[in-house]
Formats: sequence, structure tokens, C-alpha cells
Amino acid sequence: MGHTTWEDKFTDNHEDFTNKICWVSNTYYVSPSQRHLPAASEPRERIGYYQWVPMILLTQAVFFYMPCMLWSVVEEAVKLNDTAWCERRGKTLRFTAQQMSRYLSGTREFRRGRYTRCKHFLSRHFCLVCGRRYGNYLVTLYVFIKLLYLGNIAAQLFALEAFLGSDYHIYGVQVRRCSCRPEGFFHYVRCTCRGLICGKYVRKLATREMDKILDQIGGMPKVASRNDDDFSDRLSHRVTTFMLIACAMIVSTKQYVGEPISCWVPAHFKSDHEKYTNDYCWVRNTYYLSFDEYIPKEDEHDKRHMIPYYQWMPIILLLQALFFYVPILVWRTLNTKSGVDVNFIVEAGESFQDTNKAKEQDKILAFTVSVKNAFSRTFCISYGRRHGNYLVGLYLFTKVLFIINVTCQLFALNSFLGMNYNMYGFDVVGELLRGDDWTESDRFPRVTMCDLKVRRLGNVQRYTVQCVLPINLFNEKIYLFLWFWMVFVATMACLSLLTWTMRSVFYSDRMRYVKKHIVLMQEQSGGDDLDIKSTDGRRHFRSFVQEYLQQDGVFVLRLVGHNTNAITVTEFVWDLWKKYCHQPQRFPRVTLCDFYVRQLGNIHRHTVQCVLPINLFNEKIFIFVWFWLVFMAAMVFCSILVWLYRNLVRLRQVSYVKHHLQALQVLKKDNERVLRQRVRQFVIDYLRQDGVFVVRLVGLNASELVAAELLAELWGNFNSGRNALLRPKDTENDVEQV
Repeated sequence: MGHTTWEDKFTDNHEDFTNKICWVSNTYYVSPSQRHLPAASEPRERIGYYQWVPMILLTQAVFFYMPCMLWSVVEEAVKLNDTAWCERRGKTLRFTAQQMSRYLSGTREFRRGRYTRCKHFLSRHFCLVCGRRYGNYLVTLYVFIKLLYLGNIAAQLFALEAFLGSDYHIYGVQVRRCSCRPEGFFHYVRCTCRGLICGKYVRKLATREMDKILDQIGGMPKVASRNDDDFSDRLSHRVTTFMLIACAMIVSTKQYVGEPISCWVPAHFKSDHEKYTNDYCWVRNTYYLSFDEYIPKEDEHDKRHMIPYYQWMPIILLLQALFFYVPILVWRTLNTKSGVDVNFIVEAGESFQDTNKAKEQDKILAFTVSVKNAFSRTFCISYGRRHGNYLVGLYLFTKVLFIINVTCQLFALNSFLGMNYNMYGFDVVGELLRGDDWTESDRFPRVTMCDLKVRRLGNVQRYTVQCVLPINLFNEKIYLFLWFWMVFVATMACLSLLTWTMRSVFYSDRMRYVKKHIVLMQEQSGGDDLDIKSTDGRRHFRSFVQEYLQQDGVFVLRLVGHNTNAITVTEFVWDLWKKYCHQPQRFPRVTLCDFYVRQLGNIHRHTVQCVLPINLFNEKIFIFVWFWLVFMAAMVFCSILVWLYRNLVRLRQVSYVKHHLQALQVLKKDNERVLRQRVRQFVIDYLRQDGVFVVRLVGLNASELVAAELLAELWGNFNSGRNALLRPKDTENDVEQV
């Protein structure tokens, strides 16, 4: 903020008031060669940009980054379903070729005709027709992004003319001309040197380091975001909430760090009187009075346009942010009652899209489809879930909540701001079209009046002072932007509600959405799966959409498609279709039942269709039991072979005992042949098969160290002859032979 020169009769508080009112009311330029100041009725070249230079620079930075964001978002939607990296070069090439062939096959044009051939001709030779089906979508998109960069620069050059009030598009040419003059040479050299010093930092921005810079700027702890919604919902609960909190922080900083109000007090007021007046007028509210109106008397309350909102602006902005977040809380709290976590399925789809290995893709796909399979057969007692439209109804209700929230906030601010806020944007646009100054209005006045009473020596003295509210400079711009933003959010929410309603209500749209994914995969796979174009296939397909997926299932698939890409949804739908076509008959979910009823002497036969939810669990239980039994049989068979080998092979037993005795160094260094004979005699005559078996069990269930110590103790007993059970003499020759 600048400083001003003032008359001698101005005190310190007058200086502060003057500085602030000149800051919020803008200034104008007068050349030093002009002798006389312009009269009150003469036009002035006002300078109205310096308060907003930081915001304009940030806005320019955002616009420069938007083409890159657009390219990233659109390119993400059409990328070739992620590269699955393999260790070998040949496998990598084959897998990449397979994924690329799938993308190219899935985006080709299936229709035939003269009109289609004409469009292909125009797309190949003149680029007049573009799209994924014509093979030039990414090329056209990239060229369009380049044009956006160029158009962005040109638009900013000419847009800054209106903002800065000068011929900004030729500003550099004028500077170059001035630098050629002797008086401008050193200024030009200084600018050049500074440019060279800063060059290495600028080059970092030119090497695609913008993402890292933005990550460092926003290097605060990140909260795990959920994507169980669409773009219009995120505009409300994510972008709008963040903007409102940021605006609340800006206004709070101005209120509690700076001086939000400054009043023009009489000259005999001291500094503490001035501070008291400022605080009093801040907490007691002020009122707006134009300069052509007289100051109302004490009892003329109806002529005072009170301004009661500026003290509560941060709290109101935070409350608005809270109300914008409430609908998504309702959605996320109640959608878990459906029997499945929608966010989990969407995150699984994103993991499937971003995974780096083909095997992991198959695992994620199988697990997600199993969760969706269980969800499609969930039977609950709550309304809507049995009919398969619980999530759809809840999601549409959430969108209605978003619309009601925006509408209510537009009208609720009428009473808070004391004006017709719901028509604020239209009024500003009308003033701009008429050429009026829309900033000088009674909605967010910068200069207001304040009445205060002071009791002095038993008398009550009434003062009316003029106050300046610099905070209203920000409040006006914030709420003008919020009006247009809330109208935009409400429009997007209405369009999204209409779109999702049409998608969910019309049965033909659901059939068409699922069918296009299945047809695409059938043409690529070329397998023996059930063809949905046949009579039997159409019947199964209708049952698949109506009874298996239902409205909620198609809705979840659409959410996955919104947050990943079309190829991921195609994989999900195809796996669900295969599971439905190859349902096992051992544990059927849907069965038939015949029964007879005797009525008035007659026997009536009825055949009804029954559903067995218990088979959903029976199938999984017995599948697990089967694999577990096979595993146990294999383990037992292997264990039998191992123990037979250990107990039937004498050499294996002798080696086991000798190894443990040598580990504890209990064998004396005698003749090797004599030592080997004594160990054999210890194993065959003393321990025998049962002893070795018990020692092995001890080693398995305790430790091999315990088994070695046990053998050492038995070896000592064997050598001492206290409990040795030696074989008869006539068998010693046989032992030596062994």
C-alpha cells in the first residue's frame, strides 16, 4: 500500500484514512508537464489494477498451465490401457502389440456406407473430420493443444490491455525503442543482466518441471481422495469447498492481522479516542450514505442502510463450505448400506488401469468382479435394495441435495448481506452493458457512516464519523465471483442430474451401454462364448441386465467408466458376462419347484421359480473344502514317503545320528573304522527304528539342538554300558556286515 501527502491540519488518523481510501478507490495519472489538475467533471486516466496484480499473475499462471492439464486429462481417457511391463523384451513387445491392437480394433468404425467413406476421405486428406474411429484423434488433439498455447498467449497480451489500461501488446517494442536512447541504455543493461542471472531458474520451468513445482507449493499432508462420484459433484464438494475455505482465510487475515476499518474522527480526538471509534464502529455496524444525501437524524432509522455482514464474513464462508460438503457425506454414508463399497470398486478399477503387470490386472479384475457378483445378489430388507435401484435413487437424491444447497445459499445470502444477492450477477452485467461503474454501489460500500455516543461530564454527545472499509474491496470481488461460480455449479448439477436420470430411468439406454462393451469384446476374442445376437443370447442378455446387474449394477459400471476409461469398463463387463453365462449348476441360485394342491376335491399342479441365496455361500464353502482336502491329501502322501525313507533306509538313520553327535563333539577321535562300527551298533542295536523316530519327532517339535543333546545323553549311556541292550554274540558278524 502506498503513502500520500496531506495538508498540515491532517492528523495521523487522517493520514491512515487517506491512504486506505485512495487504495480502495483507485488513483489516476497526471503528467508532470500538465499544469492544472482535471476538474471534477473531467475524465481521469484511472489506475485500477495494482490491487489485483498478484491475483492476475496467478490467473495467468493457471491459464498457461491449463492446456497441459487438458492434454493430460484427455490423453488419459484414450491411452492404450497401460503398459504391462514384462522382464523379457519379446514378451514386452508382444503384450504392447496386443494392447495396441485392442485399442485400434475397439475404436474402428463399424458402420458402412457412402457417408462414412466420405468422412474417412476427409479425415485422411484434409483433417476436416476427426475422432477415435477415424484414427486421427490424438494427432488432432495435440495440434489443438498447441493452438491453445498460442491462443492463450495472444489472448493474455490483449486482455492485459483492458486490465492495465495501455497498449500492452506493443509494450516490448516501446521498451526496445527507449533502450536505444542514451538515457535508457543502462536500464536496458541492468534488465539484461538480471535476465541472465534468472535464466537457469526459468529453464527449469521449460523442462516440464511445473508438476514438481506445484507439488512443492502444495506440499501439505495429502488426504486420500475418493472418486465414487462424477465431475459435477467434485465441483461442489471439492473445488467449491476449497475455494470458500481459501476466501475465508484471506478475509480473516485482513480482519485480524491488518486494520479492517479506519474512521475520520474530529481533530481533537486523541489516538486512544480514534482506536475506540474504530472498534466501536466495527462491532456496532455502519450504514451506507451517498454523498448527495443528508445525514439522517437520530430517530430516522429507516433512512439508514445498515451493513451488518462484514464482521461475520469468515464464519459465513466456512459455513458455506460446510454446507457444500454435506451432500457428499450423505452419499458416502448411505451408499455403504447397499451391501457393497462403491468407492472400493472404483478404486479397484483405477488400480486395474494403473497396474504394471498383466498378472496383477487379472487378479484385480477377478476380485472386483467377485465383489460385484456378490452385490448383484444381495437381498436386504431395506427399500430399494431388493429392487436393485438403491444406489441409483440415493445418487440422484444426492444430486438434488447439491442443487438445493446452491439455491438455498443464493437466497439465504439475501438476508445476510441485506440485498437481493440472488440477482447480484445480473445487476452487475447490466451495469457493465450500460457503461456504469459497478464498483460504486451500496452492496459493498467502501465508505460508510457510523453514529456513536459518548458520555462526557453527564452529557451524551453524538458523533457521526465517516469510515472506510478496505475489507469490502475483497468482499465485493469474492461474492461476485461466488455468484457466478454458484450459478455455474448449479447449472452443472442440473445437467448432471438430468443426464443420470435419463441413464437410469430408460431401460434401453442401460441395455445399449452394456451391449456395446460385450459386442466389442466378443469381436476381439472370437471365442465360443454365447453370442448375444442369437435368440438364446438375447434372452440371456436381457436377464443379465435386468436380473443380474439391475439398475445399481449398471450405475456402478458407469461410475467406474467415469473415473477410469472405457477399456477398463469393457474388461469388467466382459468378465461379469462370462461369469453369468458359465454359472455352475452344482449350486444353482435360481431353481424351479413343482407342487400339488388339493382344492375342492381337485388336484392342481403348480410350477414356481425359486431363488436360493444360501447356495451363494454353499458354493464358496464347498469349493474351499475341495481344495483344502486335495491339499491335505497331497501333504499326507508326501509325508508318508518322507517318513518311509527316513525309517527304512539304515544309512539315512546312521547319518542323521552321526551328524548330531559330531555337532556336539561327543565322538572321540579314535580309529575311523572303529568309530563308524560303534555308531552303527548304537543306531541298530541301541536306538533302533523307534528310537530314531522319537528323536526325529523331538527335533521337529522342539528343536534339533534338543534332539542332539538327547542323542549325546543316549550315546553316553551306550558307552558306559549301564542300560545298553546289546544284541547276542551270534549277531555281531551281521552288524559288521551292515
